[in-house]
Amino acid sequence: MALKIEHSTIRAIENALPPRKEEKTKITTPFWWGELDRLKRITRAKRKSYQKARDANLRQRKLIEYQQAKEEYREKIEQRKIETWDNYVNTNLTLDPWGNPYKICMSKMSTTTISTLEKPDGTKTSNWKDSAELLMRELIPQDDENNETIEQQ
Repeated sequence: MALKIEHSTIRAIENALPPRKEEKTKITTPFWWGELDRLKRITRAKRKSYQKARDANLRQRKLIEYQQAKEEYREKIEQRKIETWDNYVNTNLTLDPWGNPYKICMSKMSTTTISTLEKPDGTKTSNWKDSAELLMRELIPQDDENNETIEQQ
């Protein structure tokens, strides 16, 4: 008896409360590291400093400082991306020489885009939206209430 009450209470609570939202997983960027965070903070601070400067000479000097910091930040990102790619390729090539690095370099990785389709009038779709609309129109029948059977109503 107590078990039935417990189960019914749990079901009532589950039905009354909204379901828990699953936490979104943060997408990590493999090339990002602490040095880039530091450079990002410095670049943003220099940009704000430049934007707040009112004196023309000071503003010009702050602009040059900001542009130099921004260029250093971009160079470090590019350098880190190259290092990470080299590491990825070297690691994966030792495991499988015909794996992902080879396929990416030889453009053999398939994409998941919808290709063009031929319409009933003989023309082709021009983009993914037209293709999706054509698929929906052709594969899913229109709802016609006048011609429905008793089972369909």
